This record gives sequence, structure tokens and C-alpha cells, in this order.
Amino acid sequence: MSSDEQSSGTYESDEEIEQEPEPVVKKRRGKAGKDPNKPKRNMSAFFLYSNANRARIKEENPDIKFGRVAQLLSEELKQISPAE
Repeated sequence: MSSDEQSSGTYESDEEIEQEPEPVVKKRRGKAGKDPNKPKRNMSAFFLYSNANRARIKEENPDIKFGRVAQLLSEELKQISPAE
């Protein structure tokens, strides 16, 4: 047997050589469910301030949009000193 016969005898056709192996598909476990008994996080200082002052801003400017209310509250909060 020559070396040509041995090397070509390994594969029956050239098609088998050119085929790439199929990629391995990993199974996803899924998202862990939320714990309904878990306590909520504390509100940030901005949320506490905005909850306390949102009604006042809406009374002063009844026709402004929701995003503009948040902008005004943010501007007011920046003017307050950290001691307050």
C-alpha cells in the first residue's frame, strides 16, 4: 500500500473532510424568579424630594409636561444646601 492509499482511505469522500462540526447549543437555565418577600430598596434623596414637592410644582405650573416637572424639581434640588 502506498501512502496515497492510506491517506485517502481514512475518509470515504472529500465531502466529509469539508463539513464543519455542528456547534454545541448550550441550554439556558432561565431567569431566577423574583422573591415576593424581598424588601424594596430605599428611595433616593431626589425621589423623596420630588414626592414632597411635585404637587407644589404642578400648582405653580399647571400646563407643564411630566418631563419638565422633573427638570424643575432637579434644578430646585441642586440649589438646596446639603445640610437641609
